[in-house]
Amino acid sequence: MKFVGICPESPKRRDFVRIFCDDPEDYCWAAEILMFIKITGFTSDAPGFVLPEKCRTATQGPHDTVLLALIRWLSPHPDALLKDDKRRPISPPPLDFNHALWKYTEEQRVLVTDGIMHRHLETFPGSTVQDRLESCRLEKMARYDLVLPDSFEEFMNCSRVNVGMEDNVLLETVTLPF
Repeated sequence: MKFVGICPESPKRRDFVRIFCDDPEDYCWAAEILMFIKITGFTSDAPGFVLPEKCRTATQGPHDTVLLALIRWLSPHPDALLKDDKRRPISPPPLDFNHALWKYTEEQRVLVTDGIMHRHLETFPGSTVQDRLESCRLEKMARYDLVLPDSFEEFMNCSRVNVGMEDNVLLETVTLPF
């Protein structure tokens, strides 16, 4: 499978993926892929930084390189009270038969202050200062991680919903009607 992060050729495209989780009681793990990062410079022995064996893959070449994906985590939406047999958070009726309901995971990040965010305001999406401030507010609480692409299980077909009212809501279409 070919996964894509943000790219200039299709700036609106986002790949959402299910990530391997071996806890049968938990909701399934899901994320939006933002970009891929290749880190080099590891050594094969001490005293340098040795890349752990589990991070090495045959497709990445020598032991001094690792490829990671920067992801933004998704969580079950509070309105999704049930989960299906694949542990997806089922949307409330009338979309419950074919959709899962997600939201972007939020967490308090004390090191990300308003001053830091406002200093980089011009990098946030939006055509006006107010639009950029709103984008800044949504990003300030986002939870990101670096994961190995080998942990991706499958694509998710997600669309943003409630834009303007509740900007962090995603609706996953579970079965495509073709």
